[in-house]
Amino acid sequence: MIVEFFSKKIDIYVNKVNKNIVAVLVLIVKNSSGLMFIGMASIILS
Repeated sequence: MIVEFFSKKIDIYVNKVNKNIVAVLVLIVKNSSGLMFIGMASIILS
């Protein structure tokens, strides 16, 4: 029971975080300099 409760909490948290990340990415893409930032970030992350 406890494990199920925590796994549901984690799923909700992950869903919220994913939505926030998508919103941030959309804002970055809307900015003209955002494309350069994404390029830099992808180079750094890869």
